Amino acid sequence: MKSMKILGITSRIPWPLTDGARICMYHTLSGLASRGHDLHIVAPEEGKEPFDTGPLTSMVRLHVVPFQPLQRILGAGMTLFHSRPYTQLRKDLPEVYRILDRLQAKEKFDAIYVDQSHVAQYGAHLKNRYGLPYLFRSHNVEHEIWRRYTDRTRNPVMRLWLESQCKKWQAFEVDQMRAADVCAAITDRDATTIRSLVPGLYVETIPASVDLERFRYVGPEQRDEHSLIILGGMNWAPNRDAAIWFSNDILPLILKSVPDTVCHLVGEAPPINELPPPSSSFRIEGYVDDILPYYQSVAVSVIPLRVGGGMRVKMVEMMASGLPIVSTSIGAEGNLATPNKEYLLGNNAEEIASAVVQLLKNPEERKALAEKGKTFVKEMYSVEETGRRFEKLLFSALKRSEVASDISA
Repeated sequence: MKSMKILGITSRIPWPLTDGARICMYHTLSGLASRGHDLHIVAPEEGKEPFDTGPLTSMVRLHVVPFQPLQRILGAGMTLFHSRPYTQLRKDLPEVYRILDRLQAKEKFDAIYVDQSHVAQYGAHLKNRYGLPYLFRSHNVEHEIWRRYTDRTRNPVMRLWLESQCKKWQAFEVDQMRAADVCAAITDRDATTIRSLVPGLYVETIPASVDLERFRYVGPEQRDEHSLIILGGMNWAPNRDAAIWFSNDILPLILKSVPDTVCHLVGEAPPINELPPPSSSFRIEGYVDDILPYYQSVAVSVIPLRVGGGMRVKMVEMMASGLPIVSTSIGAEGNLATPNKEYLLGNNAEEIASAVVQLLKNPEERKALAEKGKTFVKEMYSVEETGRRFEKLLFSALKRSEVASDISA
């Protein structure tokens, strides 16, 4: 296939690789760049320059748009009567439109892609204004996440607000998907949902990938025997809920059976006021620059998500690293792994605690589960395969855009 000049719009800088969204976006652009395509990436980023861009500038031409959003409560209140959801509207920046228009005038791109729903309005802008072939990549069906929050909330005022955001997200997502020529979903479940929302839209599943060179397998004999990790940036509400639930309701059950267990809670913005105090059994690590030392030393990982959507990239990275996993159904959602084969499944506090205790007490079972996970990831989630499939889907967008132009002419 010929090389293309591609404009990508990401919801944030795809570096450092500290959360699933950044990891997905990074592997997509690195996969495309490795196949010889000329990439420009436009990324709004909250905060002030300079930003850490790591190896990005050696692979793509990066255009960062710094911004300072309103405080969340104030911003949410001011957008209460807007037709779009607050968490999307906060990334609708006039400067991004100006940069996109300037770049298109200068570069004359062959195709565009948008990575994550929160910035989908920019893809629709370029498609509508310039007729560019457009691939929209959905990390999650966002309104489903908001629906799960709404269903779990008992506060009537908060429930009304969540309900409004859920409806706004659904309307926004459907409108944006209709603007695209093709869509990439990260999970088969999301792909099926998107097809039902927008009949006629061509949708393929392209799962998140893992860098097998970086996340190398470490066997159980090199790990701290009675140790756990709960990982996830807690500025994302599903991870915050999981951390609070696990530390208050599940960890005490584990400690009854394995008293010398040490749990490491790793991730940005831990909700200190809603967590037990740090102790020898519960270590609040917060944000860490490098997750590899934990992946290579901890005995068991737990993914106790009760809400969320899409796919947990960390689950694939953990499997590649040899870390056995206990997860809820939602925590494993979108991963192609088989429950109780490549990971252990638990959907309530007692089931999760029992599965963790089972692994902590049985090193041979930890080893067998870790080896099955490693084999599974090598077969299903390479970066090279992601780049190839994304390239193929962009060429499909090009062809579909040409057909649509011929029909309308």
